[in-house]
Amino acid sequence: MVLDPQGAARPVRAPLVLAAAALALLMLVPLAWPGPPTSVPALANDREQDQAPATAISAPQADAAELAVERTEATPAAPDPLATLSFERRVDLIAATGSRTAELAQADEFAEARRSDDESRAQFAALMAAFPDAGERAIAMASATAADPAGDSRSRRVVLQLVVAADCARRHALAESVRDFSRCEPLVQALLDVMPMERSLAEMGAAVLTDQPFLRAVHEATVLELVRRAAEGGFERRIATRLLLTLWANLQRTGERTSDELARLSLLLLADAYRELLATDTQPAFRTDLVAGVGFVSSAAGREIAELALRNDPAPEVRIQAAFALTAIGDAGAGERAIASLLDEPRIAGDPHRLGALVLAMQNLEAAGDVNALDRLGQRLRTMPLSPAGREQLEAMLARALPGGRYSANEVPTPPGAQPR
Repeated sequence: MVLDPQGAARPVRAPLVLAAAALALLMLVPLAWPGPPTSVPALANDREQDQAPATAISAPQADAAELAVERTEATPAAPDPLATLSFERRVDLIAATGSRTAELAQADEFAEARRSDDESRAQFAALMAAFPDAGERAIAMASATAADPAGDSRSRRVVLQLVVAADCARRHALAESVRDFSRCEPLVQALLDVMPMERSLAEMGAAVLTDQPFLRAVHEATVLELVRRAAEGGFERRIATRLLLTLWANLQRTGERTSDELARLSLLLLADAYRELLATDTQPAFRTDLVAGVGFVSSAAGREIAELALRNDPAPEVRIQAAFALTAIGDAGAGERAIASLLDEPRIAGDPHRLGALVLAMQNLEAAGDVNALDRLGQRLRTMPLSPAGREQLEAMLARALPGGRYSANEVPTPPGAQPR
């Protein structure tokens, strides 16, 4: 088993804050409707002149009152009162009614809350239909808000995030159908570009892009730059790691990069970043993530990084992660030697939690069928202060892997050298 870099984001689902615009719209409608025609009879007369009979035979003429009634009924419907509202105003309306819906729900007025939510969803759909560049507008609005947070609100940020996500999704779906990503890729790039500006923008970008198919090869350089910034402390490590893993998964899925190409790319990143952080003994959690990435790369260069960490990194968790990597990518003896060397360290040998992590690393040896290594390491671990859960995992693994299943999970074996009771 190889430990992945910690934490994976979940797809964002539209929350209840996409709630109704009913109350605010009811206040705006009377102000936006145009007034009635100033002279209905005059309109009727104009139309009569335009429609003069082409022959001497004509229909009977209606009196003026009847004609006025007919023309009044034929008056075109008034335009949508929201049609003249700006993108920013529409966003604020949806955000305001989202807050109103939350209040209704908290007050147990569920029928009103549902009506409000339905209305806001309709207004959201109308916004997306009215603005083909909704994603770019939302990013610009979010950036302006981040620069001047006086008018910021959580509900507005949520609406803007939903707009960007919806626009990315619709453009990606169209791009997939016509195999042309020329409108989708620039929107994703615009989002990546603003992410380092402010934490809320970074969180928005992570929510929209993580575990989604939007990142492509054209975004590779920008994602790697975010990872470099994270290594220097200038960007959140958790977000950079998730974006990188999402990008690599997309590149492999689409065939834009082969597994070998991704291996070379990842090692170029991992080696440089890890050596820099090791030299300054900073960010041990990030060093752990970088060494974890080695576990996905089966190559001599990947093994070199793992062995460097095992020998020289002062953080026990980093060295344990190096053992995970070596059990996955090393030769038959590299993983065993790595775990055995860690069992010699007092800070690890006396810590049940760290010993439990090494038991998990041994599952890679089990998968490789290295029975003798499992037996030797298992004998040592039985004499150490494993937690009850760690000891149960160890015994279950040995029962599965050793010929004939020499021990059951419920037995407590006799430590080597001790007399049986």
